[in-house]
Amino acid sequence: YTTLEYKINILRGLPLGMEIDCIGVTDHVGRSTGVAHGEIRGVEDGKLYATGSTTCIVMKLG
Repeated sequence: YTTLEYKINILRGLPLGMEIDCIGVTDHVGRSTGVAHGEIRGVEDGKLYATGSTTCIVMKLG
């Protein structure tokens, strides 16, 4: 596979030593493309620190 498109939004800086929770979700998996998104949140404050999304193309080798 290779990336067709990706986007990252950094909303605020992470304080040193902060515990974070990262979640990634597959939105679509097909024969030729895949789409996913994710986010980074602070464990204690629940604030959103960054998000990202990607679209990938799946290619056959050979």
